[in-house]
Amino acid sequence: EYGVTGGKWLVEAIGYKGNVVGISGIAGLSTAEDRWRGAMSVFEKYPGIKVVAHEYCDWTYVKAKMAMESLIPAHPQIDGIWTGAGMMARGAIEALLAAGRSVPPITADDDNGYLKMWKKFDLTAVCLTKPTWLSQKGLQIGLDILQGKPTPKVNILPAYVITKETLDDFVRPDLPDTMFVNTHLPEEVIKRLFPGE
Repeated sequence: EYGVTGGKWLVEAIGYKGNVVGISGIAGLSTAEDRWRGAMSVFEKYPGIKVVAHEYCDWTYVKAKMAMESLIPAHPQIDGIWTGAGMMARGAIEALLAAGRSVPPITADDDNGYLKMWKKFDLTAVCLTKPTWLSQKGLQIGLDILQGKPTPKVNILPAYVITKETLDDFVRPDLPDTMFVNTHLPEEVIKRLFPGE
């Protein structure tokens, strides 16, 4: 759902036509592949959308920045960027800004550094989260099974979407860039685990 939701938002944000760049995590890893496959399932529905490049950047800022630095001269017109993670989005944004290019509409996850950049540069952006608390949900399902409680065989949790309207509810200028902000952790635990900048 992450890929589909981000793909739909991006297609709409660029007016259903234009050149799109994709930046994914680790090649062959189901999370990266499923997200990209979901995005492509949307892009393929629109003849005006052209995916001009797709790079695997191993979920890292550095590799995404290097990939975008190579893509900028090869693709003078980039209308939208789909990414599988906020750290990679940060790398792409940094490369574009360093090259004097504007940042087109971009997607990523709830990496705090991405949200900080979104706010600082007033980007056209969206954040899709598959939050860290999903493990809590899985543990609860396991406990329910052990206690003999009925549980659905398939549990699909929709991707939570952070928009421009809800950005201020999530961005944490006081905390490190690498924190995922859609959390159920109490504030005192967050402060202990993630000392401020």
